[in-house]
Amino acid sequence: MNAALKAYKRSANQSATPRQIVLMAYDRLMLDLERAKAAQEEQNWAEAHNQLVHAQALVTELQIALDVDAWDGGERLYAIYEYVSQSLVKANINRNITLTEECLVLIGEIHEAWKAAAASLPAEHMSGAFNA
Repeated sequence: MNAALKAYKRSANQSATPRQIVLMAYDRLMLDLERAKAAQEEQNWAEAHNQLVHAQALVTELQIALDVDAWDGGERLYAIYEYVSQSLVKANINRNITLTEECLVLIGEIHEAWKAAAASLPAEHMSGAFNA
């Protein structure tokens, strides 16, 4: 990636709203999980490992940013993140595509919910759930 493109992406991330940051994290998490699944299907374990590790890091960042006290579902969402994180570790260690697929479904549902919420709520209602 050239320097100008890197600078543009860095600037875009620095000026993003908390809502946009969360959605970007989910977008990338979904991409990582899709790539991990494809790599597992091809038995490309090194690539699957890289994608799963990056997905784990994103889930951890979402956990850290989550303010569980900001809304009623905060603790449940945190528990889902914890489950997904543990499942990704197991999927990686055991080369288990079924766990990767399960995580893809779970995160996909949350991703869709966030997209719908982001489209329908003013920005101030979205930012309280995360410390982004």
